[in-house]
Amino acid sequence: MGKQLEIELTDLEIARIEELAKVSGQSPNHLAASLVRSQLEERSDKIRRISARLLQEKAELYRRLAQ
Repeated sequence: MGKQLEIELTDLEIARIEELAKVSGQSPNHLAASLVRSQLEERSDKIRRISARLLQEKAELYRRLAQ
């Protein structure tokens, strides 16, 4: 198991997590951890896509300059 992280949330945010956890049958802590992991993966994928696009554009620019 990984490390634990303590974060501060508003009462409204906690209520929302508890509501979603109840509906999904998960504990609030498990749901919150899943949401954080999902966001991290999503952002990593976005960064990889942007990096790949920039590398393609750079290669195209160098190709044009070489002509």
